[in-house]
Amino acid sequence: MEEVTLKRHFLALLFFLFCGIVSNATDEGLITKQIVVQLDDAGTLSNKIGTSKKYKITNLKLVGKMNGTDFLFVQDMAKTNGALAQLDLSDVVIVSGGEYSVKDNELGDNVFENCGSLVHLSLPSNLVSIGNSSFSGCINLKSLVIPARVNSIGSYAFRNCRELTSLTIPSSVTSIKKYTFSGCSNLISLEIPSGVSSIGEHAFSDCNRLASFVFPSSVVSIGDYAFSDCSSLNNLTMPSSIITIGYWAFSGCSGLNNLIIPSGVTSINDYAFFGCSGLTSLTIPSSVTSIGPSAFNGCSGLTSLSIPSSVTSIGSMAFNGCSSLTSLTIPATVTSIGYYAFRNCSGLISLTFSPGVTSVGESAFCGCSSLVNLILPTSISSISSGAFEDCSSLVNLIVPSGVTSIDSYAFKGCRNLTNLIIPSGVISIGANAFEGCRNIGSLSLSSSLTSIGSNAFSRCSGLTSLSLPSGIAEIGSGAFSGCSGLTSLTLPSGISRIDGDAFSGCSGLSSIYVYAEKLPKMGRNVFTDCDAKKCTVYVPRGTYDEYWLSEFGYFENIVEFDATSIDNITTFSDTKEFSRYSVNGQRLSGPAKGLNIVKYSDGSVKKVAVQ
Repeated sequence: MEEVTLKRHFLALLFFLFCGIVSNATDEGLITKQIVVQLDDAGTLSNKIGTSKKYKITNLKLVGKMNGTDFLFVQDMAKTNGALAQLDLSDVVIVSGGEYSVKDNELGDNVFENCGSLVHLSLPSNLVSIGNSSFSGCINLKSLVIPARVNSIGSYAFRNCRELTSLTIPSSVTSIKKYTFSGCSNLISLEIPSGVSSIGEHAFSDCNRLASFVFPSSVVSIGDYAFSDCSSLNNLTMPSSIITIGYWAFSGCSGLNNLIIPSGVTSINDYAFFGCSGLTSLTIPSSVTSIGPSAFNGCSGLTSLSIPSSVTSIGSMAFNGCSSLTSLTIPATVTSIGYYAFRNCSGLISLTFSPGVTSVGESAFCGCSSLVNLILPTSISSISSGAFEDCSSLVNLIVPSGVTSIDSYAFKGCRNLTNLIIPSGVISIGANAFEGCRNIGSLSLSSSLTSIGSNAFSRCSGLTSLSLPSGIAEIGSGAFSGCSGLTSLTLPSGISRIDGDAFSGCSGLSSIYVYAEKLPKMGRNVFTDCDAKKCTVYVPRGTYDEYWLSEFGYFENIVEFDATSIDNITTFSDTKEFSRYSVNGQRLSGPAKGLNIVKYSDGSVKKVAVQ
């Protein structure tokens, strides 16, 4: 037992000795103490360090003059093969010249770009500018002090410096240029000087740990995507000096909860606050005249909204998916509402239009499933496709008298709609316009109506009676298909076309009155799944044969009547053969071998097999 224990101790000792040897071997070539190099002449750094130590130094302080050639050498020390982690340039004077373009007291473009080993950096105290992409891709850079004399920081300067947590920008800087801090994913705090007037596009995009930001009162513009996807940003106060908020400026700032738009802003640009799902409170000033497409799209936490009377247009998808919004008033100044503007605002209960709106865009209120009552202003002349589709709680609807067309899918899926008034000026109802409105019990259609689109009233199973106005010329395919509660149907004299499946599935039909002396052009399966035995079709006197040979022949009971007087229905007491036809519809002078279709004087029809 004692011998086994000794062996275990011996093996453990060997293991630790081996790990120590490996560790020492790994670090053996690196020079970890600070190396100080005096540069009396610019461009001589490579001679001072040499190639043998170039990739081994981890901590370097330079004193004296540096030019472009020296910076190229330092770049190599901090890139893929290098180990340079700490660099002190505080006592360096940058002079122009060398193999890399630099100017006196300026840090040139791309000078430390992708120097992945750099962790700590001190810049020259007399530095006046930092060039484009100077530190872009320095993914391990944690600390950096920008000298007080710096008055310009270039575009992309600190892009993707992922370990940088804080930074102070000197007071002499007047603008934050595009992509300057984009992708600084660990940046928590940043001080912007009072002289800054503009923040460029993507300046802070993807700084997803940045929780608060204080704008100085000098800022007048915020560029496109400036703070996009800053998901931790929750405290934001914009000064009244701001007049422009760019496209996508705060998109994806899901932590933002309160927002007051400055009074100098006149338009809220496209996607400006797209996806700010945590936003609960929003104040839009009276200076704003337009709200751009998708400006607040996906702000699902927004509970209240007041649109000022200065606004004249609301762009497409502007408030799409604002599912917590409960009430909304559209001011009289608004003349147009873009497509999908309030789509899927599923919590919206109250919607008020002020007079002035002339058009409602496609699917503008589609999916507002909590909306119960809707009164549209008289100024509206058309209802666009899908405008109120799937407003499944909607009960009452009065279409304004000025409306001339109801486009496709306008009220599709409004399954609780019971009261529907369509004014006399409507001349067309588009495809699927009221499809699935299963609680509509009666339907009064405009006398001016000339066409009903395909599936316009499909699956309106609560509809019991239907009298089509005299102006109707065309009925689209499936227009009333699935209206299983429909018991009576009147087709006017001017009907010229009935497309396929127009009344298929109307299983409750018991009577159809047709006033057209000329048989309408018929599609296929017009009356499929109707009750052929139960339903009686009344056709104008003298048209029996023509109707019987058409899709109307689906019904077993076809009766002629005086179309000028609905009470004067003609029937026949004698049951004599009236006419005979082949299965192809050709009239026969007498019995012919095969299957004959025989019509009798009482209106009954039988199939007779002739041997």
